[in-house]
Order: sequence, then structure tokens, then C-alpha cells
Amino acid sequence: GITVKAVTASLVVDVDGAPWLVNLVDTPGHADFAHEVSRSLGACDGALLLVDAAQGIEAQTAKVAAAARAAGCPVICACSKVDLPTADYVETALDLAARGFCDDPEEVLAVSAKTGEGIDDVLPAVIRAFGGRHDDAVRAAPLRCRVLDARYDATRGAIAVVQVVDGSIKEGDRVAFLGGAGDHAVQEIGLLAPAPLRTKWLPAGCVGYLVAGLRDVREARIGDTLCLATQRDATEPVDPLPEAAAPGLYASVFPPDGAAFEDMERAVNRLALNDAAVSVQKEAKPRAALGPGLRLGFLGLLHLDVFRQRLRDEFGADVLFTAPHVPYKLRHRDGAEIWIEAMDDWPDVASAKDGTILEPVVDLQVAAP
Repeated sequence: GITVKAVTASLVVDVDGAPWLVNLVDTPGHADFAHEVSRSLGACDGALLLVDAAQGIEAQTAKVAAAARAAGCPVICACSKVDLPTADYVETALDLAARGFCDDPEEVLAVSAKTGEGIDDVLPAVIRAFGGRHDDAVRAAPLRCRVLDARYDATRGAIAVVQVVDGSIKEGDRVAFLGGAGDHAVQEIGLLAPAPLRTKWLPAGCVGYLVAGLRDVREARIGDTLCLATQRDATEPVDPLPEAAAPGLYASVFPPDGAAFEDMERAVNRLALNDAAVSVQKEAKPRAALGPGLRLGFLGLLHLDVFRQRLRDEFGADVLFTAPHVPYKLRHRDGAEIWIEAMDDWPDVASAKDGTILEPVVDLQVAAP
């Protein structure tokens, strides 16, 4: 299988006789999930770049490294699968240094998850490279948390994954989202280890889950700032996470029965809470044979397929997806432009002759050894 969703986990590591709490996030590599990578890098203190020693540097390696540089996120490198007969650790390390991914090829870690070689050296190297302890002044500052992720639970509502940037948060606090209305009582809080571990309190530097009885999934928006309700007016937002890229293709989704539209819409919105790269809007008008529907935007075909599979597996939503299509642009002679995101929006013959119809093209650079 492939990784399709960034997953967070926290664990305690002993380095040089001192315990460290490390917050880790595993990100996808496929281009359709690039937003998961950029969003994670925007919240990280550093990144571990894994390169297959048997295959060397690939396109996605360079892409992720470039995203880390753009986010100002320092990188350390490691060669994986060094146990394979075809692995060439030395050549891969030299290549990483030559391309500027690291300063010294001797600093590139050699690891094998199969044999365990070098595994115990990874987290200590990460801590020595990026580790920084939060002082008492940061933990005594007014609370500010960044919402990193969210998922919907049928019994507890929207569960947010938050990064405590300043101050501390505990159960019973009344908190508010700067981008939302109202306030909420913290019912449960803890670490993801990776299973939920209730701690009742999280100080600055921790990443954990938060349950606050959020029934409206739109309240836990990824990238929003969380603060104490009494300090809402005086709180400055945390640095925002990167915005999702514009959708590269669209597909419409319809329920098997028009009466089930609200159930389908609820399931789609709850899943979209966990995937900020999906755009959701209602169809402008019901289709004659299919009834009311939603128009969804995705970053690619794999992104669409994964969303459709998760919608069926996680919410039991048996829905109909139309064939995906790319957006077009109609440019009139007077300079006015109209985006065409569905075939129903296609202009009539007179309007089409009055302008130019443009379709997406790729500005591609190919790097070959």
C-alpha cells in the first residue's frame, strides 16, 4: 500500500541520559497528496529525508526536499534498505551531498528497517539536529494552538489535532477558534502515542488530540488558531499553514436516492474535514436523472480514488461519481473570463464563438542523470 494521509505520533526518547518528547508525522510521497507534505512541513522543526539506497534519488525526493526548503524546514538525510544486495549507500550519500540535500555525505544515516541496522541512531540524530526545549516563559505565555488536522467521530464530534505553540491547555478550559464563533469546553485532551493517551494537560511543544464537543465540522478548520475564550480578542494568530493547491480536476457526486442527499452531504463534509485539499460545493442545479449533487475538486486521479474509497469504507456512503474532468476557461473578446468546472456549465454555441476556450497545459521541466 501507499501512504495517503499524514499521520501524527508522539513518543519519549532517551538521549544522553535525558528524556525527550518527540512529535513525529509521516507524510505521503505521491504528488496527489503534496498538500499533506507542505502542510506538515509548515508545522515541523525539521524533516528526515529517506532515500532508498537501492534506487537512489527519485523525482519525489527532489520535490519533497524543495518543499522543505520553501517552508524553511531544515533536513537531515538517511539511506534506507541498505541491507539489499543492490543497495549503494556510498553512491547515494555522495549524490545527496552533490545535490545540496546535506553538507557532508558522512552525516547521511544508513538504516534498514528489516535488519534493524542504524534504527537506534535515527531519533537521537533528529533530536541533536532539531531538538529545542521550551523554557518556562513560553509555557507561561497566553495559550495559542495551531490546528493541524481533524477527523469526525460519531459519538464525540470533530476531534482536532493541535500543536501547542504557546502556553498550556488542560481539560475544563474554555477555548475558542479565531476563525469561528462561540467557545467550547475542553472535554478530553492527550497525546497520540499513536493510540490516544489521555494526559488531561498539554504544555507548549506538544502535539495532541482535543475533544471539545464540536458538532459542526466546519469549526475545526485546519490552520486555525485556538486560544482561551477569555483571551480571544487579544490573541494574535499563529503563522498560517500553506494553502491547498487549486484542484486539478473535478467530479460530481450524487446519492442513489435524491432523498438521501443530506446524508451524503454530511458524510462528504466530515471526510473533507480530514482532507483540506478537497473542495466541496453544491451543484448549481439538480440533474434531470440524478437529482441534487455536490461538485468536488481533487488534486489528481489517485486523490479522487482514495477519497471515494474512504467515503465508502469510513462512512458507508454508497454514492455515484461522474467521470472526472479538468476545468476549462472561456475568455471573451472583451477580456472577461469564466471558469467551466462542469459540463453543464459549457457555453452555448454563440458564446463559444464569441471568445476563446482554454484548457490546462503543463509547464514541465525534466531532470535526467
